Amino acid sequence: MRVLARQARDMAGKRWDACAASNGGQVDGGKAVEWALDAHARSLCDVLEQYAAQTLPSRAVHDVRHHALYEAAKALTPVPAHVDDPRTDRYWQSRADESHTHTEQLGVPADYSGFDPIEDVAIPPAVTWTAADEAAALERLIERDGIDPGHWLELEWPPRAHLWDAGHFYETEWECCDKHADVQATEGCIECDAFVRQIVESPARWRFTVEVRTRRLGFDELGNETEVHVAMERDVEIGELTQDPQRILVGGPDRGAASGGS
Repeated sequence: MRVLARQARDMAGKRWDACAASNGGQVDGGKAVEWALDAHARSLCDVLEQYAAQTLPSRAVHDVRHHALYEAAKALTPVPAHVDDPRTDRYWQSRADESHTHTEQLGVPADYSGFDPIEDVAIPPAVTWTAADEAAALERLIERDGIDPGHWLELEWPPRAHLWDAGHFYETEWECCDKHADVQATEGCIECDAFVRQIVESPARWRFTVEVRTRRLGFDELGNETEVHVAMERDVEIGELTQDPQRILVGGPDRGAASGGS
């Protein structure tokens, strides 16, 4: 602590010299006390921040800030990478009924003929995000960018959904079975109908983004901890989910892929 105190005094002295020089070397008693106290307080903050940055492990503050989140995540499982839960459809259909608006399943994306692009009217799947998902998102960001000592990340949660690709789906052509190859009427033949198959060539892809805020540990003039805003980044991708193209809902409440489920 004596070393830190000496560093603070040295920094305060330099600030004092700068203040005195800017005033032509003429300083009255009241102003001298004001400048001296301010120089010492600011220097103390700087020294404490430098000490924290030099001695704390890179993740220490981040892990402390998110201790409850990481503990909760241990008992939970992230959402699956593919969403086809019927509850998604029921959720949005009920929302549409409540607001007296029309919602329908997309069906074959290639046959969509609406005025607006599919991406603008597609309704995001109703994803039930958990602490495990938020913790996993934080870990991916730290793995990608690293984190400086004394810093931590905060996410605007839950994430926002964006339909990135509507996918591709088609049906195979109807054919006669061997028994009805030379017969016109084949209605009700299970074997003939079995030739018509629904093929998902590529699933729909939803990308999820968040706003990421970076903060760092700071100190006020009394040495108390404070939060310092460092940076903010919007639309940071933290994950992707796939969905059967036929199950995409269009129209209805909160229309538009920017409305994330929660």
